[in-house]
Amino acid sequence: MFPILNLGPLSIPAPEFILFLGFWLGSFLSERNAVHYQTESNQIVKLIWICLAAGIIGGRLSYIAGNPGAFRGNLISILSINPNLLDPIGGTLISIVVGYFYHIKMSSPFLRLLDVITPLLVVLAGAVSLSSFASGSGFGTATTLPWGTYLWGEVRHPVQLYILLGDITTLIIILTIKKLDNYWSGKTFLIFITLASGFRMFLMGFQEDAPIIAGTLRLNQIVAWMILTISLALFIRKGVSNQVEVRNES
Repeated sequence: MFPILNLGPLSIPAPEFILFLGFWLGSFLSERNAVHYQTESNQIVKLIWICLAAGIIGGRLSYIAGNPGAFRGNLISILSINPNLLDPIGGTLISIVVGYFYHIKMSSPFLRLLDVITPLLVVLAGAVSLSSFASGSGFGTATTLPWGTYLWGEVRHPVQLYILLGDITTLIIILTIKKLDNYWSGKTFLIFITLASGFRMFLMGFQEDAPIIAGTLRLNQIVAWMILTISLALFIRKGVSNQVEVRNES
């Protein structure tokens, strides 16, 4: 699609640049969001950067563990900034663990903390979709619709942009509701998870490079459906529990 951005004499890898901008914008929104949840913004900034560093270091260590021969004879490449030498799953898990222990040090309620960083998560989700569109990965099925994009020899659904529009809608909703009168810890985060998984459950049906599991259902759709089911169950349970607590207090 457009893997390289040419800015004057500079040639910048578009997917990585998009992810960087997404991280910056999401961090900014989460920092601004902190005041609505009685959380110090400087603590949020520290948490975000600590999780980022842990994710990068953990992703590289996880990649090395899974590919022990990748750096043989060239150990200096361990310090390479190439994102392809990172294990995203391992890095994410390590980042979550480090973030959890740091939140204990902050003495801040975990669910409220998730609400504060939800804008960052939403923007990053959208940035990943746009980054995939730039690189040509996660491409859609063939279509005759006028907004299809030509890729890999066919006109295809720009499914990455469909998902991006879903994430933009989610961000607008998240920033609009902020702290409502009937707020309870974890509500904003669960709204994000519910909307993100719901959009993906439907839209990933247009993603051709995802494996088909049953009939026309793809693996990504099934995973999204499972996440949606869990998030809805938690949302309903927490909502009912909060209403009971409000009645008891009154």
